[in-house]
Amino acid sequence: HLPYEAPAEFAGRFGDDDAGRYAAELAAIDHWIGKLLDDLKQREMYDGAMIIITADHGEMLGEHGENGHQYFIYDPAIKVPLLIKMPGQTAPQVVTDPVGLVDLAPTLVSVVRSRHKMMSDGRDLSPYLIEGKASIDSERMLYCESVVPFAQGANPLFGLSGDAWKYIETTRPELYDLQVDPGELTNLVADNPRVARKLSDEATAIFRIGLAPGAQSQAVSTEGETDFGYVHLVRDEVAAIDPDRPDPKDLIQYHDKYQKAVLLHATGERGESLKMCLEIIAEKSDFMMARIMAARELFELRRYDEALVHSSAILDEAPENIQEYVYRAGIHLQLGDDGAAIADYSKAIELELASAQAASPEATSPFHARPILSLRPPTVLAQTRDAAAATASPHLPCACLPVSPAAP
Repeated sequence: HLPYEAPAEFAGRFGDDDAGRYAAELAAIDHWIGKLLDDLKQREMYDGAMIIITADHGEMLGEHGENGHQYFIYDPAIKVPLLIKMPGQTAPQVVTDPVGLVDLAPTLVSVVRSRHKMMSDGRDLSPYLIEGKASIDSERMLYCESVVPFAQGANPLFGLSGDAWKYIETTRPELYDLQVDPGELTNLVADNPRVARKLSDEATAIFRIGLAPGAQSQAVSTEGETDFGYVHLVRDEVAAIDPDRPDPKDLIQYHDKYQKAVLLHATGERGESLKMCLEIIAEKSDFMMARIMAARELFELRRYDEALVHSSAILDEAPENIQEYVYRAGIHLQLGDDGAAIADYSKAIELELASAQAASPEATSPFHARPILSLRPPTVLAQTRDAAAATASPHLPCACLPVSPAAP
């Protein structure tokens, strides 16, 4: 993860640019995995162990304009190592078919001979691992997606990737022949319309499963240790490709700048982080993640009137953003407007309860979903029964309504 900061004994081994620093981090990880394996051998546990080494994502090091991960779905971001050692295995083996992390759960269930019948889109890899087969289905295509661009004002990205073809659906679709173009630089959609249409139909069918009623919600988040950057994005709110919505490729410069602002925030450079966010907003006013960070930075800098402007703009764009109502309530408290704060907290609880009841009709409290108190702004807020009583409802716990510390 950015910023790339390997331990001192590895730093500088591969150069001081991002690629070198990232390689140093990988070298450090490799070193400690080796230490772990050595320890297992010393304890005579290695031979009988099943060991899996993998990662949850790759990393873009400037390819296609992205630094980091989570935005594009090009191979450097989505391809990861997958090493599996079976108990008693001594000879190495390479599987040439496309496989994915989605295959790990059904594989583990099979290997331990569990009676549990699980529903999974993945495949059991036991035939490779136990029977030693190198190839079973070389034509397999694996699904990938990123809805982060949608949260930043563009269309989402979703597609299918196999041993040869890689298709990406978005405003301007992309098709690559990975055998001759592993860098995904030459778009072949116009040259292979039949292949593109077939893969588009298949990828869209999978994408729409997530739009079905009852589909599991997901959260899209920025990197960082604070919660200021989280954008709670319900998966079934992500519409299919809108031809009038920007292509993610056209907005990558804003995403990259935003990621730099995140890093500045993480190092305590709030003023510089805020400056960068305001520059993004000046060029692209609907870049809500930049507005969210700007509001948080202004709050921490005690510029509450300005923070209120940005927080209100966020709610104008996303009137069901529960977290933002809670944060704006915190701003109202700092400005001494307890009535407005209570109104925003009440709205947050109303929305949270509606969300809980949509998932479980018997829910009578927002605490049946996630606790509303976990969404409080980063201030210490007193809670009074009188304030709660002002908006009391049979379904709303009194402790849900924090008010100003100055209140009796």
